[in-house]
Amino acid sequence: MLAEDYQKRPLPDELAGIKINSQLADRLNHSYAWVEVKNERPFTSLISPVGTDEAALYRFIDNATINHHDLNRFLNHPVTADDVQAVFQTPEPQPVAEQYLGSFLLQQSQQNDLFLPLMNVLSLANYDVIGVFAAMLSPNSDSIVETLIEMSARLLSRLAPKMITLDHLPEETDYILPAHLLIAIEDSDGEPADIPVALLDWLPNHLSAIKDLADNDQIGLLNYLNSQDDDDSQVVREWLMRNEENQNDFSNWIFQHRHQVK
Repeated sequence: MLAEDYQKRPLPDELAGIKINSQLADRLNHSYAWVEVKNERPFTSLISPVGTDEAALYRFIDNATINHHDLNRFLNHPVTADDVQAVFQTPEPQPVAEQYLGSFLLQQSQQNDLFLPLMNVLSLANYDVIGVFAAMLSPNSDSIVETLIEMSARLLSRLAPKMITLDHLPEETDYILPAHLLIAIEDSDGEPADIPVALLDWLPNHLSAIKDLADNDQIGLLNYLNSQDDDDSQVVREWLMRNEENQNDFSNWIFQHRHQVK
């Protein structure tokens, strides 16, 4: 099978030493699938196209900043695969090559979701994400994208051993919706807002305590959220930390819907 085949293919030492915990492995197992279809790419991301994982993009940017990669330097003009390939085949200083690659990965993640789950998990595991992807490349790489796909597949075969296998190209029924994705909802006045999918499960699972709160008791709601340690609560807290406006969206949505949930 494809997974076993890729497990047998060698990895550079920098990649072979990467380890993640079981929770992060589960994220990858639920975000990817092997595709056993002739002449097709070895794996596909099953993140649903109905939402964009904004939190993962923010984490990648934060991770780049912490590791001294200046993505802004090359974001004012598109960085192509040819640009990246050229800079990895010349004696350019390594930081410049990695900045090109980081900008390319960011652009790719906003166009398709193939690498984003892996980038997200590496960020959460505190690896230098751009450095990891740079280790996948060499001056002999014929195609940047195909090399990244090949090396990512080898890495995924070790990090996410429970990925499902499809014998067809993904169909709509194959897609899953991870808890950390954002989806658009409207409040009772018809105003749209983006909330994490996890919030849809969080409210019914915590309904008894939420119904005990006074109307619009935002402080009480946040204190209750911060006292919880389940996975959905963690996702919601991460989302709230990204943007102060999310706090209003969160409390407004909860207080509008808590009496509608049974």
